[in-house]
Amino acid sequence: ALDVDGLYGGNDSAAIKVGGHELKGLQAYFNCSIDLLSLPLMALVDYRGFRLIAISLLPIDGRETLVYGSSDGGRTICNESAELCNIMRKAANVLNIEPHLAGFYADERKMMYSAADIEGHAGLDGRYYLLDFSRTMPCEKPDR
Repeated sequence: ALDVDGLYGGNDSAAIKVGGHELKGLQAYFNCSIDLLSLPLMALVDYRGFRLIAISLLPIDGRETLVYGSSDGGRTICNESAELCNIMRKAANVLNIEPHLAGFYADERKMMYSAADIEGHAGLDGRYYLLDFSRTMPCEKPDR
């Protein structure tokens, strides 16, 4: 995991840490045991100070299949599938995540049962898939 796009100010250590959060978030949704929710296979490989994040290819088509969450850092929020919304409500109940309004503009906010930047896709095979789990669990307030 390298911060080649500058998302973390060029800090590769932060990118490595986010990879770990990605796997923890995926495990949290996996442990919810919700039948209608499909998740990718994922593995982290640490080798000589570098981290490789390996994730399976999914039958999705970028923004064309996005029906829940955001693929642009929260600028646009989707919540277009009542079925996936109900699935996410069940997962939020298990994970103890409170529902909240998400979106930059008050008139475009949507009710979310997860981190706003998670991606829920209606797959080309008829299943619902989740991606981008790094913000599944909210951060803790520092002790300072």
